[in-house]
Amino acid sequence: MAKELKHVNRSLTDEQRQQAGAIRDGAQQDFPPKPVQQKTPPPGIPSQSFAAREQRGMTRYELGKIANVPSTVVRAIEQGDGVPLSRFHAVVTSLGLVIELVEHS
Repeated sequence: MAKELKHVNRSLTDEQRQQAGAIRDGAQQDFPPKPVQQKTPPPGIPSQSFAAREQRGMTRYELGKIANVPSTVVRAIEQGDGVPLSRFHAVVTSLGLVIELVEHS
């Protein structure tokens, strides 16, 4: 039978807090975080959907929750990858946009 472990919280002393802070600062100096670089989306639908999402101050995750699709679908649209039309429609509608078919002459 497995033993049940009990989590114990204990307060750190000021000295332990300072020591932990010094270790954290040293680690950040030795291994600085990499800056996040977002690719610019391809022109057309990907850039329009990206701009609409950014204008509304939404993350991909938030938009996915509202559209009831995974955030990977939102990313795929913004990268110009193919997605099912039903999911594309859900994302576009959640952004307040419409899909319009136009006949070329």
